Amino acid sequence: MKKTKGIATAVMIFALISVLVITLGDPDKELATGFASHRIVAHAMGGINGHTYTNTLEAFAANYEQGSRIFEADLLLTTDEQLVARHEWTHNMSKLLGQQTILPAAKQGTVLNYAQFMDSPILNIY
Repeated sequence: MKKTKGIATAVMIFALISVLVITLGDPDKELATGFASHRIVAHAMGGINGHTYTNTLEAFAANYEQGSRIFEADLLLTTDEQLVARHEWTHNMSKLLGQQTILPAAKQGTVLNYAQFMDSPILNIY
């Protein structure tokens, strides 16, 4: 009985020490810095109001305010070679961004020029 109690005590002490070592980690180990210190990358500037892939300034601002510091943006060229933030030039993306009534049917799913891009608000808000 004493031997079993001693083994159980030794196992519990070993488990406690293991948990402390794992939890506290190496005190000499440097904490992650720079890019590695961030756990979240806001894809397409992050979601906003339940919408994804907007790549909008408003999504960036909202996610920055919530603590995100690393952002990914999708960048494409317009027909007049201006760089804009947009996920892709497809009909489905025009639909996802709520631009069916803004863009003429022939322009949905095609590469826009810069003026057309700027005149096509995303979800009638952004």
